Amino acid sequence: MKQRIEKYKTEWKNERAKMKNMPLREKAVYIRQYYFWPILLGAVAIYFAIYLIFANFINPSPPLGLGVAFYGAQVHEDILRQFEDDVAYLLDFDPEQIVINVQNYSFLDFDPEFGIMRMNLFDTLVAAAQKDVVIVHPDAFHFLHTNEYAMDLRLFLDEDQLDQFAHLILYGYITHWNRQTAQFDREPFYTPFGISLRESEYFAALHPALSDWLIIIPANTPRLATAQTIVNTKVLGQ
Repeated sequence: MKQRIEKYKTEWKNERAKMKNMPLREKAVYIRQYYFWPILLGAVAIYFAIYLIFANFINPSPPLGLGVAFYGAQVHEDILRQFEDDVAYLLDFDPEQIVINVQNYSFLDFDPEFGIMRMNLFDTLVAAAQKDVVIVHPDAFHFLHTNEYAMDLRLFLDEDQLDQFAHLILYGYITHWNRQTAQFDREPFYTPFGISLRESEYFAALHPALSDWLIIIPANTPRLATAQTIVNTKVLGQ
C-alpha cells in the first residue's frame, strides 16, 4: 500500500512539473484532453452533494399534506390546478408549509405496455402511502378494487351517511392479487368502497364529465381525516 501511495505521489509531482513548464495555451489543451471528464464528473458530484444538503437540511421540502390522483383518463392541467387551489383553500394549507400533490394517471388511450407501466407507477405510489384521494374514471375502476386499494367506507362513514347516500355508494368484492404467485392472497369480501360523483355540485362545476367518475380512499392512507374532509365537503356536500 505504501509503495502504491508513493508511486501516485511521484506521478503527481511529475505531472505538476510537466504542466508547470507548459505555455498557457498548451496547458489548456492538455487539461481538456486528459482531465476534461474527471473535472466534469467531479463538478457534477459536487453539485448534487450541495443540492442534497440544501434540499434535506438547509431548505427541506414541506411535508405532504394531501395526495390526490385523477386516475384512468386524461384530465386537463387547468382542472388539476383548480382542484389543488380549492383544496388548499378548504383545508387552509399554506403551500410553503404543506404540499398538496395532485396528479393525473391516464393510460386508457395508450398501448397496453404503456398502460401497464402507468399502473405499476400508480401501484408504487399507493403502496408508499402517497395517495389519499383517488378520483377514478369508471373504465379504470376495476384496476383499483381488485388490488385491495380501496378502503372500506364503513371505516369513516357512519350508518346515517351510508343510508342517506346509499344510491351513490358502490359495493364490490375487494380482493388482493399477488403478482408473484399469480394467486389471490385471501378470499374476496363484499364491501362499500366507492362513491359516485354524479350528485356532486362541486365536481360538476369543475368539469361536467367528472360527474361520471367516482371517488375512493386508498386503504393505507395515513391522512384519513383530511381525505374524509374532501369526501364530506366536495362529494357529499356536508
